Parts: sequence; C-alpha cells; structure tokens
Amino acid sequence: MALIRLINPSKKQMQKTKVNRNLSWYDVEKKEMKTFTGGRLSFQYKYDDSLPKPRYRLLPHIEDVEDRKEAVVIDLKAIDKWLRIHQDWDFIDIVGKDSSGSILLAIPDNELREVTDSLEIDNIPFEGL
Repeated sequence: MALIRLINPSKKQMQKTKVNRNLSWYDVEKKEMKTFTGGRLSFQYKYDDSLPKPRYRLLPHIEDVEDRKEAVVIDLKAIDKWLRIHQDWDFIDIVGKDSSGSILLAIPDNELREVTDSLEIDNIPFEGL
C-alpha cells in the first residue's frame, strides 16, 4: 500500500477590493465641514438650491476606486472534480487530510502507476510518502 498526498494547487490571481477611506470637504459657503466615505472625492458643477442665493457651483461627488492586489488562491475544485470522476475506483482509500489541508490517499502498489498517470494528466500536484 502506497500513500500519496494531493497537494493543494494554488495559483496567483488578481483580486479587486473597493477602497473605503474617510474624505473631508469644507464648504466655504455654508461654513461647515462635511465628511464622506468612499474611494475618491471629485467635484461636479451643479445647481445648489440650498444656498440663500441659489446658483451653480462645484459640489463634491464620491467616486468608487478599486485596489488590485495579486493574491494566492487555493484551487480545491480540481481535486474535488478528480475524486468525483474516479469515485468508481474502489481501490482508492481516502485516509484523511493533513494539517495543510492536503488530501491523503492510500493506493495499492499494483494500481499506483495508473493513479499517478491520471493525476499528471489532470495537472494535480502530488507527492508520494
């Protein structure tokens, strides 16, 4: 009986996150400080009827900003798919998971080559123990 550990395949992916920061703007006409939450503070020329003498002026506008980071994502879908496809192989025993989340398989020595070939075809990283 041979033990094989299916190593969690990981890939780098770009992840987008919304930027939320506190933004402040002092309204000179009304003489008050306003705070907003968002990505970026820009200004638009709009009609302001809240003033004693309504007129057009620059008013704040909040724009969404996304931050992009490269993150390592563990892809367990490939391992789950491989296990579902080969669930009719009754000689594979799933022993369990180790501390890193990798799946441990017990395979008879005479079937080891067939299983490792199948793992290589599906690009699932593994190591023998």
